[in-house]
Amino acid sequence: MKKRNLIISVASNYWGNAGKRVRHRPRNVYRKTIEALANAIEAQNPNRHGHGRRVANYSVDIAKEIGVHGRELELIGYAALLHDIGMLGVDEDSLDHLLEQASSQSGEAPHALIGAEVVEQVDFLKDAADMVRKHHYPIDRLKSPDEIPVGARIINVASNFDKLTRSDNPDERLTAYQAISRMKKDQGMKFDPKAMRALMSRCQAPTTCPTSANKRCKQRKCAIVKSAWLT
Repeated sequence: MKKRNLIISVASNYWGNAGKRVRHRPRNVYRKTIEALANAIEAQNPNRHGHGRRVANYSVDIAKEIGVHGRELELIGYAALLHDIGMLGVDEDSLDHLLEQASSQSGEAPHALIGAEVVEQVDFLKDAADMVRKHHYPIDRLKSPDEIPVGARIINVASNFDKLTRSDNPDERLTAYQAISRMKKDQGMKFDPKAMRALMSRCQAPTTCPTSANKRCKQRKCAIVKSAWLT
């Protein structure tokens, strides 16, 4: 608990200082600051390199397909980029990490709650906090799916898609086609149907597929368009 409180305190101070530096500067400068923190999240685990960036790209792509635009689209991108910020300081080999994995299955992921607390410290991102908080919530967990922000539902789909297509174990890594086929089994339960349909509709030529290094992907003729939101 002390470690978690320290993470929130340090991150909050970071955001406060960063906010003062960029308050009167162009918005792209703020985004660079956010990207720097996202890189810090992944630095403690090389196997997660690029996860936040890819999830942000996929999330923005899915959101555009659904019809999201403007400020909400921007917030979804930032929330996706920082969705794992609460994992800072969690040792991959510790009991904390095992508890994280177990609790994520029910949606009550401690790192998501901590991440939301951190994001709430930033005025510019306050409206994205609930997306971070609920990005592990299965769609059938609450009486009304509307209690889960659209952004959280999108990030849930995008993050799981990335984990399946970029698994640490090459033998377990799926093509985009295979990943979508597996995720469709949980559509309406774990995953939001609308977000899933948007993901599927973004399947295009295999040359743009993030999993195209896997030759099987070309055989399946399936890929997700790579968004240019983050390059």
